[in-house]
Amino acid sequence: MKTFLCFCFICLLSSSSHSQWQFDTTLPYGSHIPNIYQVCVIDSSVSWAFGNMHVNQNYFAPYIARRTSNGWFQVMNDLSDTLVAISITAIDSMNVWLATTGFPQNIFHSSNGGVNWILQYQVLDTATMGIDMLFNKKFPNIGYTYLSYVFSGNFSGVRILKTTNSGQNWNSWIFELPGYGCANASMCVIDSNYAWFGADSIDFQGGYSNKKIIMTSNGGINWQIINVGPFVNGPNTIQFSDDKNTGVFVAQNNTVSYIYRTTNGGYNWTSVYSMNEYYSETMRWIPGTSNIYGNSERVLLRSTNNGINWSVMTGGPGTHLTSMDAVRINDETIYALAVTWDLRVYKLLDTARPIGV
Repeated sequence: MKTFLCFCFICLLSSSSHSQWQFDTTLPYGSHIPNIYQVCVIDSSVSWAFGNMHVNQNYFAPYIARRTSNGWFQVMNDLSDTLVAISITAIDSMNVWLATTGFPQNIFHSSNGGVNWILQYQVLDTATMGIDMLFNKKFPNIGYTYLSYVFSGNFSGVRILKTTNSGQNWNSWIFELPGYGCANASMCVIDSNYAWFGADSIDFQGGYSNKKIIMTSNGGINWQIINVGPFVNGPNTIQFSDDKNTGVFVAQNNTVSYIYRTTNGGYNWTSVYSMNEYYSETMRWIPGTSNIYGNSERVLLRSTNNGINWSVMTGGPGTHLTSMDAVRINDETIYALAVTWDLRVYKLLDTARPIGV
């Protein structure tokens, strides 16, 4: 009996430590100190980090770092310091894309680990490059980016771009929605057919107004625009399960953030969790599992049952969080990283909960 109790205690300690965030490292930099805004995890050996540096009066010059089996290093590249860099997305240790804003807005691609870059696409009108750009890790030839559409100085809708050949060619759709632009981190791509995008009304008075989700189930042949409710901000951080029916997003009403959940593809939503702080950073639903992770500026959240219940995780920095990303590295394990704007990296190893278990 004593041996059995000791074994159970050891298992309990192992399970507890397996699901806590821990400080991992500090990102490297040279003569310019960056602010970090994004992390992209490929596997347990390869990850990317992105931020902005103040270089020659440009506060948005691109900073890119890459992690290999030898650790993190800042990528020295041939990108111009005059670029206003917005976001990156990567599919492996070599192929990475960078979105920049200004006039025009550009998408750059590197196939040699971020050292050399080519211009793949330009948006030549007055649209503003959105926060989100994503290439699907499971289907790496499929990529999307999302822009707020601006006409005569006013937010007038959103533009969605899609590629099916790794950025060599792009299709474009414009949705004229006066007063609306991109919601924060509001893009989810499941496969070549299913994708969801959040549209937020740009109300600088902070009033309640109906928000929208733009979705396709056939790769952009047809689109639907769904009203999802009156919030101050949202729908942010949209994520869906592989079943394409169960999804979550975050919205804010005054000082309270709510996680909403759907079980019918996004047509109806119900509030399942709330917290008294502004939450609009990132969220990741791990494919093939019921694990969902997210972060606000101060806390890291987790659901292990498809978004029904949520809890605050321990071991994180408690402040300055800007981004997290997570992947399933084998049948049993989730590997995740979270970054702060002041260069800290935190790591998580967690137990994967396969869907149906």
